[in-house]
Amino acid sequence: MDLPPEIVAKQVTVPGGAYRKFHEYGTEGGGPKPRFFFILNKSPENDKDLIIVTSTTQISSRYKARYYKVLVRVSPNEYNSLPEESLIDCNSAEKIPKSNIVNWIKDQKITPLPPLPDSVLNRLRDAIKHSSNLNTKEKRLVLGSDMNIEQESQ
Repeated sequence: MDLPPEIVAKQVTVPGGAYRKFHEYGTEGGGPKPRFFFILNKSPENDKDLIIVTSTTQISSRYKARYYKVLVRVSPNEYNSLPEESLIDCNSAEKIPKSNIVNWIKDQKITPLPPLPDSVLNRLRDAIKHSSNLNTKEKRLVLGSDMNIEQESQ
């Protein structure tokens, strides 16, 4: 028996919550590819918007294009739902309405995954401090009262 989408959404919308979704970015071509997404909010159960990041296996090209403090490398040893060594670019973080998660579950567009371990989530939160892509209000969703935010854009 399948769980109702609202129950599954509560399992996903936790700090470090994770899911896999087919998604196409920009001009990559070849159609949508499975992507791993992670929820960074400090209290996603209380927030109407979620700050999400995704992983990439294009590690060297990201290191060439981004400020190193916004990048977090994650191995399958740290998070075994990732099939290979990956990089999460916190400068590519996005804000989405939490309601999207329930809708995607209803439409079977996402596969829930176990949440990130705290060790990885804490590194991502530290990298968010250096992101020039999020404003202070959005960073507060991730950092809560731990607001020692880098004010300079990198």
